Amino acid sequence: MDNEWSMDFAFPLLSLLRTNGSIEAAKEKAKKICEDNDMLDMCLRGCQYSLEQKILRLGLEPWNQLCRRFEVLIGEFQCWRSNIDTLTLGCYLESHNLRQSMETLTHNHSMIVVDAICRDMNTLSSCSIEEYTKFCGHVTRMLLVRLFQSSRKSIIGMLKVKWPVLPDECSQLVQFYEEEEQLALSFSPPSTSLKNLYFNIILFYLAIIYFSYQ
Repeated sequence: MDNEWSMDFAFPLLSLLRTNGSIEAAKEKAKKICEDNDMLDMCLRGCQYSLEQKILRLGLEPWNQLCRRFEVLIGEFQCWRSNIDTLTLGCYLESHNLRQSMETLTHNHSMIVVDAICRDMNTLSSCSIEEYTKFCGHVTRMLLVRLFQSSRKSIIGMLKVKWPVLPDECSQLVQFYEEEEQLALSFSPPSTSLKNLYFNIILFYLAIIYFSYQ
């Protein structure tokens, strides 16, 4: 169970590929997720502003970016499926550490824990980008760069609901993403469309909504 949670946390689409019987089934499931998320986003846009609405829309933003460029995403499914066991285990420790930090946040909302979350998120980003590039190339590399960049922005936005001023660790790797993006682009065809992926942030939904009323 712990290993499955870590796989979902690092890259939820791996779980999608593992649990569906074929690549085509996974593509259909991903398409349905996009449709459902679009409906939810439309519903949220029609709601009166609230912290809950803000947090949920932040969480949807990586999916919105992903679904606008769906074809490039599903083009990588075959490689991810072929290497799924290796990719699942590649950054297990880094994913586990981030999980532990986030679980700690649910009962200890100190700045020390926030700092640890950002540090562990940075470490997982670096590890995942390198591991996926090793097996699936530079289109995947760019997808991962955009995944963690977009997800980081959403998570930082959620954290700022409770903590307007965040530790330095939560912003120090902006240059890292820019450098990684330029590196990935240097190996990719100029016309390639790239996209963001969804980072599992349900714990943040629960934790930040809870802390907002403390």
